[in-house]
Amino acid sequence: MTDIVAVVIAGLAAIVSGWALLHSKRSAEASRDSADAAIRAEHEREYGWRIESHDDPLFCFVLRNTGTVDAEAVALEGAYHPLAFKLGDVGPDDPVFIGAGQSRRFAAATDIDGNWGGDITITWTPRAGHRANESQTWVEAPPSRRS
Repeated sequence: MTDIVAVVIAGLAAIVSGWALLHSKRSAEASRDSADAAIRAEHEREYGWRIESHDDPLFCFVLRNTGTVDAEAVALEGAYHPLAFKLGDVGPDDPVFIGAGQSRRFAAATDIDGNWGGDITITWTPRAGHRANESQTWVEAPPSRRS
């Protein structure tokens, strides 16, 4: 009888031990997933852009670097004419630099009927981060301009 009780207790101990091992593996996987998500979130915060309205009638928009990394060689492309950063802030052929959290005014004119050219493609090269010195692209819609 004592042998049977010992076998039952040993069996229960093995089951509890197996459950604990399974739970610890799941906990380790969840911890790794959480760490991976934190790294992805940090990388996503490194780069970001927002186009805002500005009260300047000629340079009616502001391009804001919402990321945590400085941007070099910033350029704008889209179906607007002109689509240009404000001279004085930037020379006509100078590469445009926009630091993290900083902004630059730019012009984006409509056609003669007041139609907007759609999204604006922003290209730049980050100074740091996980993609430092690699050209990047971001597409952003300017806010509508109502008279």
